[in-house]
Amino acid sequence: MTDDHTFEPAGERDGVSRFLMRSNGLEVLVREDRSAPVVAFLVLYRVGSRNEAVGYTGATHLLEHMMFKGTTDHHRDRGTQIAAVLERVGADFNATTWLDRTNYFETVPTGQLDLAVRIEADRMRNALIDDGDRQSEMTVVRNELERGENEPLSVLDTYAHATAFREHPYHHPTIGWRADVEGVSTDRLKVFYDTFYWPNNATAIVVGDVTTDEALATVARHFGTIPASPEPVPGVYTTEPEQQGERRFVVRRAGADGIVLLSFRTAEAAHADSAPLAVVSALLGTGRSSRLYRDLVDTQLASDAAASAERFHDPGVFQVYGFLLPEVSHATVERRMLETLEKLRNETVSEAELEKARRIVLTAIVFSREGATNYGYELSEAVSSVGWEWFFAFPEEVERVTAEDVKRVAIATFRRSQLTAGWFVPVGGEEEESLTGPDAGASGESTERRSDTEEEDQDNDTRRLVPMAAAEPMGHATHRTGTFAERTARASLASGATVLSLEHAADPTVAIRANLRAGSAYAEGPRLLADVTARMLRRGTQRRTAAAFSEDVESLGAHLDASAGAFTVGVRAHALREDTATVLEAMAEMLREPRFPESELEKVRAEVAAEIRLGQDSTSDRAFERLTELVLPPDHPYHETPAEARLAELADISVADVRGFYERHYGGATLTLAAAGDVASDGFHAVAERLFGDWNGAAPAHVERDVTPARSRGREVVPMRDKANADVVMGLASGLRRMDSDYFASMLGNAVLGQSTLSSRLGIRVRDREGLTYGIASRFFGASLVDGLWYVSVTVQPSNAEQAIASTLDELRRALEDGVTDDEVDAYVSNFIGTFKVGLATNAGMVGRLVDAEFYGLGPGYLDDFGGIVSAVTRDDVNAALRRHVHLDRLTTVIAGEF
Repeated sequence: MTDDHTFEPAGERDGVSRFLMRSNGLEVLVREDRSAPVVAFLVLYRVGSRNEAVGYTGATHLLEHMMFKGTTDHHRDRGTQIAAVLERVGADFNATTWLDRTNYFETVPTGQLDLAVRIEADRMRNALIDDGDRQSEMTVVRNELERGENEPLSVLDTYAHATAFREHPYHHPTIGWRADVEGVSTDRLKVFYDTFYWPNNATAIVVGDVTTDEALATVARHFGTIPASPEPVPGVYTTEPEQQGERRFVVRRAGADGIVLLSFRTAEAAHADSAPLAVVSALLGTGRSSRLYRDLVDTQLASDAAASAERFHDPGVFQVYGFLLPEVSHATVERRMLETLEKLRNETVSEAELEKARRIVLTAIVFSREGATNYGYELSEAVSSVGWEWFFAFPEEVERVTAEDVKRVAIATFRRSQLTAGWFVPVGGEEEESLTGPDAGASGESTERRSDTEEEDQDNDTRRLVPMAAAEPMGHATHRTGTFAERTARASLASGATVLSLEHAADPTVAIRANLRAGSAYAEGPRLLADVTARMLRRGTQRRTAAAFSEDVESLGAHLDASAGAFTVGVRAHALREDTATVLEAMAEMLREPRFPESELEKVRAEVAAEIRLGQDSTSDRAFERLTELVLPPDHPYHETPAEARLAELADISVADVRGFYERHYGGATLTLAAAGDVASDGFHAVAERLFGDWNGAAPAHVERDVTPARSRGREVVPMRDKANADVVMGLASGLRRMDSDYFASMLGNAVLGQSTLSSRLGIRVRDREGLTYGIASRFFGASLVDGLWYVSVTVQPSNAEQAIASTLDELRRALEDGVTDDEVDAYVSNFIGTFKVGLATNAGMVGRLVDAEFYGLGPGYLDDFGGIVSAVTRDDVNAALRRHVHLDRLTTVIAGEF
């Protein structure tokens, strides 16, 4: 217990209690949540890039990195570096810097709160901020900056803010301008630290399996001796003047497809327009029934479209994105985007569309707060933007948004004088750099395209064939104790399907997942056929057209989609508890009654093609794809063919191909259906029986193949233009499958080598000590029904690539020759167990573990047995597994970038 005078109670709402530490002004927010054996701790500092100026932009972010380098009590030289200490207990931890704030957070198993609080209190005032560390970490941050420079959308967004804001510090990217990152001094960082890292400029948030008294006592024990800042913490007084005309910029460089980004100046988060703008964002850009999707994607002008409304401490921007299809002009897409916005200005939205948009925003808020980690993080975002009470007030404001509010903010926001328009133009595209070429404001000729069969489908899309009515409720979950095996209801249906459910009443949500053995490994023709078929499931059913199906699902604010992997198709749904039965009905409809219209296949082909082209602009994707091509035989499920071949195969996929694959591989015999959350198991199973009990169809398919021999294919460079960052992968065929006896020994060995960029052997050597990379990691990829790869990936400035490769190989050689230690194995056994527990803190985490366990025939009891299985692995097991699967003389190296 704390002394009654330590904290001053300062408010309570909906389970969140606020306190102020009397001695130093620290704000503390506590929420008890006993639904999972985890507790989240977060410290928010009210300092972000808005507190910077030219000469030291990026200082907040670089300082955040430095806070992991060491304190008087936690340091690499003492074997107590922060990352290693946290990973030993399986913590999920990180830190992020943004415009208005910096936060540090840990989610730990129950009983480990003291560790997290002790670390955060230590680095609040005891960070070392050594010049040698600053120099090595500067190159790490510079590499992070270069990674962002590789991505056209990231560059476009940086330019958009720098153009929209000329005086306010939102002009600067959070990561900083390159010259400032390279040139900021250690002394400047220390001044920044001594100015902002004080308890009276911070909020501590505790959410999870802990009493309020215990949380306060722990915070008081470690933060109570820290004084308030000796000087007032400086604020930001710069405001952005009114924009007096549209601004434009164009980014021309090598890349995939073009992008149009429109940014409009908006008000701060606390403004009354924030909630209406959130609703506007949803109705414009969320889902396939949104206005932008209908106007840009359905008309085949763009592969995707989106909208977002910033909610920051100071006025921000509302952004609208259009991702062009090939041969469509930027001017055409921009004009259509502006027409969509103009229509919103000129008409009043219907009550149905308004209610759908409000529901989308409100359910997204509920989903984003699921679990202790997410709840604490979202609470901190409210604190940084407005204040803790806004966390509760904002959803209420959304509920009150009217059609008149939507029209009012659309008129006020979408004005030419407020517009900053940016184009990303791939070099070699239709808009070359020419003084007499199409200008940024040109209207251009429309290149809207429709398929020969689309007219019929468009007519159908004006009506619902069968309206989606709310299904009978399934009942709520009850609070249950016991093992996962005891709490999980499992049943087999007459069709061969397996149904699993786990009642978990912590949040008013339910996660549902359906898995079928219909992945790309089973495709008789092009492997993309499995992915295309999965995507087509939501593109129209026998009861509803594609547009009607999307409209009905999205009107609930629910998420429902399907995607194909190597062995399974996963259908994932996330819904509010009252909508669970309705969403499950929709899932059954898309799985059992797909229509596969030709017009939707054209859109899916365009969507997949855009993703392939985008991947060809990614150094990491190109390097990994080439590694699989070199190391694995063509018939291996993970062998990736060149992009040109995939695009050609994609173009040839027909409706008959899709229907044939569906008929051969979809059916109850391969279905696993699972749910976790606020739903009664009896009700869920009853509805599942009705919907899937008679779904006969394909018999389970099997994939059998021998282990792939590991042979080196030498070294290869994939040249890519205009890339500030290169990606290096070194790998080989691993020979490891999921059910092999040495699976966990191999995974633990890899964890020692390179699981963590911050604390593994490779991370400590190549990132922490030598500062050569922002990220280095090793992985066993694809150890499933077949073997996959073991590889190391490292992202580097091209000039550092050779040194990074040499250091990586040297560290791996030491580890394989000397072996790992008992302490390392013990640390990662603890890490695996703790991480597994933390991963079960959300409905999605639980349902994913259940489905995976069922896929490998392990059953729900695996969730209880995991700790014992991992704990049985010895150091000798780990060393033997590493030497069996990792052979440096058989590595193949691929470097992708401007190298």
